Amino acid sequence: MDHRLLPDHLSVSAIQLYRRCPAQWKRRYLDDVMDEPSPAMAFGKCMALALEAHHLGADGDVAFARAHAASGNALPGVEYGLRLLELYRQRFDLDGRPERAFTLYLPDRHRLPVPIVGVMDLERDHEVVEFKTSRNPWSQARADSEYQAAAYGWAFEQLHGRPPDRVRYLILSTRTVGIEEILVVPSISSFHELVLAAEAVWDGIANGRFDGCGRCQLCRASETETAYDWWPTPASPPAGAGLPLAPAGHRAYWSRPGWRTGHSRDG
Repeated sequence: MDHRLLPDHLSVSAIQLYRRCPAQWKRRYLDDVMDEPSPAMAFGKCMALALEAHHLGADGDVAFARAHAASGNALPGVEYGLRLLELYRQRFDLDGRPERAFTLYLPDRHRLPVPIVGVMDLERDHEVVEFKTSRNPWSQARADSEYQAAAYGWAFEQLHGRPPDRVRYLILSTRTVGIEEILVVPSISSFHELVLAAEAVWDGIANGRFDGCGRCQLCRASETETAYDWWPTPASPPAGAGLPLAPAGHRAYWSRPGWRTGHSRDG
């Protein structure tokens, strides 16, 4: 791949998108195709702006109402969002530093020469808080599988010289007015998984591997269009799906202050 087209950084969301479907990653980050945000995504953005304003000492309700009106399509409605904000203030109302940006390099700059960048929703003295909006409940297993906790733990340690006690996920429901709390303790194994995932993603990008996963809406639509190019009747196209990209084996390594293990050998 032309190195001039390589990204100058990765993010946790970009890593997760490539892992789900390399073709979607290419469409978003190389082809620069930006889909219109869904009503649910627009609502989540409004809530993020409101919570940021609230933690900065401004009026979160006003910020939410203005963002909701500007979005044009956010759902649920304004009243629902204001009820969620009130519930957050009643149950939690956490202090801290909102929208704390970070830039992190992996230990081996040859395997991943660009940084991982991101933003902690709310950095506190002993924890990081991540806000999510979701129609469906989360589980502990889902939170544990996210790369965000590892990235936040790593960023927190770089800033403070020690890992956080936990990453606290607060899931604001868009189905019923409620907030779910899930706690994750970043570990060396979760950091290991992030390292391997980031290296595998960069290797795929640098070598131009953008095969579709065969499962997502983009891939199914592409397969249907391709099938109809040659399918001789108006019947349904033949079934078939591409296989997900299998990441190549990668070396596990690192030694970081604050974590309890050194390095592991090539495997």
